[in-house]
Amino acid sequence: MAVANDALALLGGEQRNPAGRLLRTCFLAEDQDHVNAAHEQAFVSKAPVVKTARLLPMRDDAAAVARAVQLEWAAWFGDDACLLLVSAWDNSNRSHCTLSSIHQQMGSMRDSLDFALSTLDGLSSHICVVDETATIVWANQAWRRFGRENQAEPSCIGIGVNYLSICEGASGHGAGDAAQLARGLRDVLQGQQAGFEMEYPCHSPTEQRWFIVNITQVPHYDPPRYIIAHQSVTSRHLAEDQLREAQKMESLGTLAGGIAHDFNNIVGAILGNVALARDDAGLRPETLQKLDQIYKAGVRGRSLVQQILNFSRPQVYESKAWELLPLLNETLDLLRTTLPAGIQLETRLEGRSLWVRADATQIQQVLMNLCTNAWHAMTRAVGTVQVTVSEDIRVDSGHGFSQGEVPQRLAHLCVSDNGCGIDEATQARIFEPFFTTKPVGKGTGLGLSVVHGIVSAAGGWISVESKPGVGSAFHVYLPVIDGPAEQQVERTIPAVSHEGSGQHVLCVDDDELMLLVIEGFLQRAGYKVTAVLRAEQALERLRQNPRDFDLLLTDYNMPTMSGLDLAAQAGAHAPNLPVILSSGHISDEMLIQARHLGVQHVLRKENLMEELGAAVAFALRNKRRRPEKR
Repeated sequence: MAVANDALALLGGEQRNPAGRLLRTCFLAEDQDHVNAAHEQAFVSKAPVVKTARLLPMRDDAAAVARAVQLEWAAWFGDDACLLLVSAWDNSNRSHCTLSSIHQQMGSMRDSLDFALSTLDGLSSHICVVDETATIVWANQAWRRFGRENQAEPSCIGIGVNYLSICEGASGHGAGDAAQLARGLRDVLQGQQAGFEMEYPCHSPTEQRWFIVNITQVPHYDPPRYIIAHQSVTSRHLAEDQLREAQKMESLGTLAGGIAHDFNNIVGAILGNVALARDDAGLRPETLQKLDQIYKAGVRGRSLVQQILNFSRPQVYESKAWELLPLLNETLDLLRTTLPAGIQLETRLEGRSLWVRADATQIQQVLMNLCTNAWHAMTRAVGTVQVTVSEDIRVDSGHGFSQGEVPQRLAHLCVSDNGCGIDEATQARIFEPFFTTKPVGKGTGLGLSVVHGIVSAAGGWISVESKPGVGSAFHVYLPVIDGPAEQQVERTIPAVSHEGSGQHVLCVDDDELMLLVIEGFLQRAGYKVTAVLRAEQALERLRQNPRDFDLLLTDYNMPTMSGLDLAAQAGAHAPNLPVILSSGHISDEMLIQARHLGVQHVLRKENLMEELGAAVAFALRNKRRRPEKR
């Protein structure tokens, strides 16, 4: 007997408390077989059984005689559990323990057990209860469901199985974790520690999973029972992985941004010197042609640097009208330099203009992710990735438009490959966050879910067609909007303006090559130039001769003082001095601060040579008094 109430103390016989004894040992030897048979009958028949038996007399009462009591068995069965309740009474004790009160107690016990089991079954943790030998005596639905979903036989993790033996016999991936769990379980069973906890991976072929297991003893229970609970912590691990990836990409972006910033100055110096050389008189036509080729190559290099800088900076996404083909062409140019040598990139882009409402950076991310996934699907990195763009007109797309509506113009972007293909089960989950078929550490399962989110936010949809062993094709549909007809303007070498008439320009840039180019450009335009490499040098010149300068031209990103800080301190010495600021990255915050300080122009560093002449001339013609600080 596991539990006995006060009314059952009459079964004690030689012991006042019968809990923990076999029921039949409470009766005379000749009645024990009858009690045992009735007990088995109640268990098998699942119906009430009534039996009369004679109790053993108390040992300290030699004159006592065997007393007959009436027993009633009532069985309740759950999914994997059985509660067998036994009530006992005799005529002499009926006032103390009536049959109705016993049935009421039995009902209360059954209700309590129902509630307890329902509560445990409702938990997401995989919970089982083991006895002192580590044999599983009960398991909740989450435990059984996990076994079914992972094709585990009931004989492996079901009721009656020794869990310690399972852990000790584990092999393959995670064997070290299983051995550690076995040691912890053994220590708890032997009373060497009160509880045990550990975290371990339990990856499947289709997903990465992590669990934390807790082993504790059920308090105040005899014989002892132990609870083993496995709780999934996969979401936390994936979030941590995502954070590490974001931090890694942020570090990579910072490194790339620093390199690109320096390289941007180098390209700027090349383009500026080409412009100066182009302005020299007496050059032969073939020399001018070579200079034109150098300039075009420099512009391409500057465009590539700009893409790296865009990648390295925090982006503020803005949905507006964009022409699709130039965005995709820019991304494809970057992709061609990154794809493995064995991957052929084929493109077929429709020539006519297709405008969509989206964020330019996100649309480029869509193409980049789809093409990267395509070449990852190639066996031994050999195959073909094909990118096509065309216009599609539909009335009923099945994705938000209904019959009878005005036909919709859609931009259809298709990225296909002849790789390994995708089976139907994977296709059904391919856009789920954190779902990946790549090995552990090779992917986070976020790429296609991000693509799906971007396309949906732009009012479109994405679908996939694939056949294992043949290849895959991802189709992206975006609504086409009306946009301005924009002509492509070929970049030519900017001509040096000659609007200056000796005005004195104080020029500051920490890059010597860029400073020399700007100095030469302004001098050629007719200005007097004082060029310095440090902001502190510029401030010292202004302190000494505040009226000697007509304009301050400064770079923003300098090591000891930013261009905005320089402009603010320069205003204290020369309040009416116009200021032009140049930067490789112009943010809204920078523009607000520049406007507050009275900066006339903020020029993009990559377009400095094209815009510098007009900006200097305009600033000198429109000198304005700086706003007074409040």
